[in-house]
Amino acid sequence: MSARKLINVVIPAYNEEDCVEELAKRLAAVYDEESEYDFETIIIENGSIDSTWEKLEVIAKSDSRFKIVKLSRNFRMDGGLTAGLDYVRGDACVLMTADLQDPPELISDFLRKWEEGWENIYGVLTKREGTGPIRTMNSKLFYWVAGKLTDGRIPKNASDFRLVDRKVYEAVRLMSERNRFVRGLFAWVGFKSIGIAMERP
Repeated sequence: MSARKLINVVIPAYNEEDCVEELAKRLAAVYDEESEYDFETIIIENGSIDSTWEKLEVIAKSDSRFKIVKLSRNFRMDGGLTAGLDYVRGDACVLMTADLQDPPELISDFLRKWEEGWENIYGVLTKREGTGPIRTMNSKLFYWVAGKLTDGRIPKNASDFRLVDRKVYEAVRLMSERNRFVRGLFAWVGFKSIGIAMERP
């Protein structure tokens, strides 16, 4: 009988006191449903000045699948993801935000693609609720510039929300860049990649 596979979930959290309890509840529901896997959540407390840390402590004490790492200050999203990757040891790793814009339920879809042999499965934004024309224009401009600078390696509307195989996150972890654009690094290292359409609330 083969050993159960471990899935790490890395989540930077900065001033997310309004979201972390709902986030943990929805993640736990996914973990319970995907009972053939073991899960370990690594939440990076990213220098919050609200009650995020205190709420995360309560969550970690009530559910051993949640671990908390507290940073000395806010290192922004990419810094938080990078810090989390240092603690990852699973067969695969999910990267996501804490603010519920990345629906935890999509992790099940990522797992199905991983089971098919895909190694880098990422969300592709098809719709952003409440996004104004300036934000939409900025997003289009970003992907146009990113495409030009990276020879088209960053897929249009690709999200940081993704599941990556161990070989993928280990390749990124070995890279020496200090100022990291994590989405770009995962595109740069290659591997068998596929996007899944998602709406961002």
